[in-house]
Amino acid sequence: MSFYEEVEIEDMTYLPATQTYSYPCPCGDVFSITLEELWDGEDVGLCASCTLRIKVVYEEEGLPEMEEVEEGEEEEEEEEVGGGGDGKGEEGVAGLAEQLERTSTGDS
Repeated sequence: MSFYEEVEIEDMTYLPATQTYSYPCPCGDVFSITLEELWDGEDVGLCASCTLRIKVVYEEEGLPEMEEVEEGEEEEEEEEVGGGGDGKGEEGVAGLAEQLERTSTGDS
């Protein structure tokens, strides 16, 4: 397997919220690898926009501990994103579609 580059993990950006390391790709996107993948012994960062890949050079002892997301927290996040009376769910989208239709036809 060939790599675009070998990158020291210290040169990568760590995003604690997603537990992901990233590094700029020459195509304009970023290479990424998750903390979970690193703990599992993976060392290949992939770019979502092209076929390039990097080899991540790291020592397992230097990795941050993985933060486990509790099941209740995941459900709360899904409810916040999916709706639940806040006007962003299916009812809110249907209402917005009606408003747009009335606006475009001149029926206010």
